[in-house]
Amino acid sequence: MTASTIPSNPAGFRNVVDTLRPRTFRYLFRLCRNRHDAEDLLQETLVRVWTRRHQFRGDGRLSRFVRRVAYTTFLNSRRQRTHPSRNWTLPLVSADSNADPGIACARRDNRKQLAVRLDALVAELPETLREAFVRFQMRGVPAQEIALSLGITAKAVFHRVHRARAILRARLAPSERCP
Repeated sequence: MTASTIPSNPAGFRNVVDTLRPRTFRYLFRLCRNRHDAEDLLQETLVRVWTRRHQFRGDGRLSRFVRRVAYTTFLNSRRQRTHPSRNWTLPLVSADSNADPGIACARRDNRKQLAVRLDALVAELPETLREAFVRFQMRGVPAQEIALSLGITAKAVFHRVHRARAILRARLAPSERCP
């Protein structure tokens, strides 16, 4: 398949991708050995193929291009799972095993309230900062990929994430911040 056969309209692109969908799903299923993960990765792969269709040079098969995007998507999902610092989660219990159960319960409640408060603060961020922050910090999408989709540099993505963190830090009261 050449670059001239990749339609730029969504309906035509869907027809082309529908022929590759079963093979791509089987490939992803073999990689992750979980049907639900494979379905999620397939959807993410198809979105990435759509956003990166301009990168397909046409000198090879479209199926190879889709397979490469699928493999990269799989690796990114595994990388996100192996780097806990990229996951935006708050521990709900104290790491201190000798902690008083009442204190641990209070901390758990405070953490839940903090998570709700953070969600509200993230929603209040300016659109450009929020989009970069959510994708990078909460979803673990690589900065280079965010930069491509937003039409900016990776350095600009890091700058936006840094500014978003600074705003969130300033809006959180010192008593609300994580220890």
